Parts: sequence; C-alpha cells; structure tokens
Amino acid sequence: MSLFQNSCLHLALEELNPNHIDTAFKKYKSSFLPKIDNIKNKIVVLSLKEQEEWTDYFNDYQKDLQELKSQINKTDKERIEFLFELYEEYLGE
Repeated sequence: MSLFQNSCLHLALEELNPNHIDTAFKKYKSSFLPKIDNIKNKIVVLSLKEQEEWTDYFNDYQKDLQELKSQINKTDKERIEFLFELYEEYLGE
C-alpha cells in the first residue's frame, strides 16, 4: 500500500472511530426512532368507503391540476411565439 493510501486509511479510521459511530447511533436511536413509533401510532386505517372517497378526491384534484398545467403550457407557448414574432419584427426594421 502506498504512503498516500496508508494516510487516507489512517485518517478515515480516526474520523470513524467506534466511539463516534456508537454515539451517532445512540443519538439516532433516541431522537429518530421514537418519532417513527409516534407516527405509526397516529396512522388511521380508513374504511373502504373512505378510501374510495379519498381516491375520487385525489383523482379529481389531479385532473384539475393537469388541466391547469395544460393551460400554463399553452399560455407559455403562445407567449414564446409572440416574443419571437416581436423579435423578428425588430430585426426586420
């Protein structure tokens, strides 16, 4: 192994010492895992009817957003075409 590889390995081992990893894992366990458990406890199971209602709502909302996106794209295309026409007129003068 070259001197550079040895020094890189030594530096990595110093940075990732077992105490540092253990401390990071304890911090993760104490801060993140309880939040996950809390979220799991708050999950509500919907009935099939409620699921169907939410699915319908989502699909309707998605359709509305797609129509809006289509309008935005159409307006952008018209605006760009208009700008090109203005630019061509400017160059033609």
